[in-house]
Amino acid sequence: MSKYAVGGVATLLGLVLWLSSSTIVGTAEPWASSERTYLILLFISGAVLGFFEPRHIWVAPAGLYLGQLLAIVIQAIPAGSAAGEPLVLKPLFLLTYNSFSLVGAALTGGVRHWRAGSPG
Repeated sequence: MSKYAVGGVATLLGLVLWLSSSTIVGTAEPWASSERTYLILLFISGAVLGFFEPRHIWVAPAGLYLGQLLAIVIQAIPAGSAAGEPLVLKPLFLLTYNSFSLVGAALTGGVRHWRAGSPG
């Protein structure tokens, strides 16, 4: 699978994950919940997408981040500036949460390289 296809799928998946986060964890923003379900889903998403593109492990987490960021912007437009924390802080929170997808992509990409006998 090409890195562009993985990036596109990751962006759509990130958008869907964020928009369904209220159903998944029960809050509008995943970091407002005490559940770790969202983090586990990000890890699994990064791991699965990282399997399809092991040479560019950054593509899946970047696509997931972009999709979630797009969802935040879409939700912020009708809400205005009165909703929750400032819009500037949300991408920073999201960046820390998205690190779980990077770990998942790095693990599966590394295992796939190792199993194939590919050097670095």
